[in-house]
Amino acid sequence: MGTLTVDNLNTSAITATSLTGVATGKVVQVIQNFDDQYATYSNTSVDAQATVLSQAITPTAATSKILIQVNLCVSCTTDGNKHFGLIMYRGSTEIGSGDASSWNSGVGSTHSATEQVNYSQPDKILTGCFLDSPNTTAATTYNIKSFIHDFGSSISAKNLVVNGGGYSYNNKETAITSSSITLMEITA
Repeated sequence: MGTLTVDNLNTSAITATSLTGVATGKVVQVIQNFDDQYATYSNTSVDAQATVLSQAITPTAATSKILIQVNLCVSCTTDGNKHFGLIMYRGSTEIGSGDASSWNSGVGSTHSATEQVNYSQPDKILTGCFLDSPNTTAATTYNIKSFIHDFGSSISAKNLVVNGGGYSYNNKETAITSSSITLMEITA
């Protein structure tokens, strides 16, 4: 093929075999659900997750992959030691989480997690990124679930706040945040 330069770029034949080691997939569609509304979800825990974001996509080919990117801003309405989790689902199937059986019995599984130890900490940001293979051309819904619970000697369900400081400030000490899920279809 020779050397590829700017001068001969338009006349050179580029094939998949001449691009050894380079990905040849294309992003064919991008869909986003952006949420900027303050919301609360009652009595959440690892066993009682709240669906906080959802987005459907219809792949153009069964061989396509879906890249899921999530940014979720969470907080709570009480002080103390808290554990937040983010879980991804394709429909009702959990995807991209840790393998709970690889550690202690009885632990939950999440895609990502963080903790809060008191009110002095700002809202928490849970992020997620996962490349899924749904193997379908049917509309597929991705659900993002989250939870919060106390940790320590006992676990108890708590109210999860999404997109805002959990403490009842009425001034500039807190702000409304935003969350989003972005789905990108990548062809094979």
